[in-house]
Amino acid sequence: MPDNYSGIDEIDKKILRILQTDSRTTREQIARQLNLSKSAVHYRVKKMEESGVIEGYHAKLSAAKLGKGYEAVTLIRAKFSPSYHERLGQKLASLRGVWAVYFTFGESDFIILTRGVDREDLLSSIENLTKIKGIDRTSSQLVVKTIKEDVTVEI
Repeated sequence: MPDNYSGIDEIDKKILRILQTDSRTTREQIARQLNLSKSAVHYRVKKMEESGVIEGYHAKLSAAKLGKGYEAVTLIRAKFSPSYHERLGQKLASLRGVWAVYFTFGESDFIILTRGVDREDLLSSIENLTKIKGIDRTSSQLVVKTIKEDVTVEI
């Protein structure tokens, strides 16, 4: 399935908006809202799951209320080598506290987002980066306040 898959119609988009707002919405509730049969909704959702448009269903958790209220953004410059972004990206993704890894073009090769229980925990996670072979330089910023964090996709 190509990354720019657009084989969805307006009804699919309405279903996606409903599920993105509350993934616990049942197919029956969606069917009532959209004046469709339950089987039509089931078929459409299944088709979007199989095609990868719907990647999964998740609860939105509060990191702060779960004791992971310290966050950092780290820019990483790496040594170039064949497939380095795959190898290094996987190593970065496996580190404790890392919740997002982005391979980028430009000044930095990777941007990672890290969470910790306190400053020391966050510092320990960031220091582990410097031990990874292939990393030239890092620059970390402590997140003081999150203004917006929204994983929804505009449909």
